[in-house]
Amino acid sequence: MNELCDKYKEARSKHVLIVFNIQDFKSFNLPIFSQDKSFIFETLKEYERAKGFIKINDDNVAPTTKGLLRLMLAQHDWD
Repeated sequence: MNELCDKYKEARSKHVLIVFNIQDFKSFNLPIFSQDKSFIFETLKEYERAKGFIKINDDNVAPTTKGLLRLMLAQHDWD
């Protein structure tokens, strides 16, 4: 979530699209996940359903209104 928030803030400052390809995230390319990329997608979809902070469409992810509201708080509890 922190990486998504950073990307969102950067996109907002540049006035560009705030939908991001999941595979462009640094954390997606960690060696621990190199064996099974589908595991990452399943985990993200589960997180999307459980928390509602993100919206996933195909390979793209964007923060939801709920996620953006949480981003505005001084402390972020993404779990």
